[in-house]
Amino acid sequence: MNTTLNIVSSNTVINVMQQANLYGDFLAWQDFLHEGPIPKNFSLQQLSKIRAYFLSEHRYTSLNKALETFEYRNNILENYKNYKKIILWFEQDLYDQLQLLQILDWLETHLNKDIEVSLVLTDKYFAEYSFQEFQDASLQKNIMTKKDFQLGKKIWSAF
Repeated sequence: MNTTLNIVSSNTVINVMQQANLYGDFLAWQDFLHEGPIPKNFSLQQLSKIRAYFLSEHRYTSLNKALETFEYRNNILENYKNYKKIILWFEQDLYDQLQLLQILDWLETHLNKDIEVSLVLTDKYFAEYSFQEFQDASLQKNIMTKKDFQLGKKIWSAF
């Protein structure tokens, strides 16, 4: 098992990152949270079921596929203790920012202090990056702090 978990918005980004030989395991969040219900005070597992039903009702995917995708995603996240580092790779668009907030909310509650979490935030689509750009040290990784997680949780709750 790798010691780094890279969390990204979609499988498209993972494909480019893997071709660039980036180190670690990869997890795509795979939910467009700007559409459909996001009821307050539900666990990630409960909200995933609500989202899966929404996605299937609106024919974005089948119910079974959505449930499997979210269950797989949630299981990897819940096993975060298998990693020493988590790197969050997100863009500055609504699709990515809502996913990032949901992840920060979850991490604020569950994260072990021994695991380093960093964020790579860009205004360019990661799927458009060249292999060299992914390997380039100019991609700034910002170490996340407890305050970042608390702010994420607060904004997610307000959303």
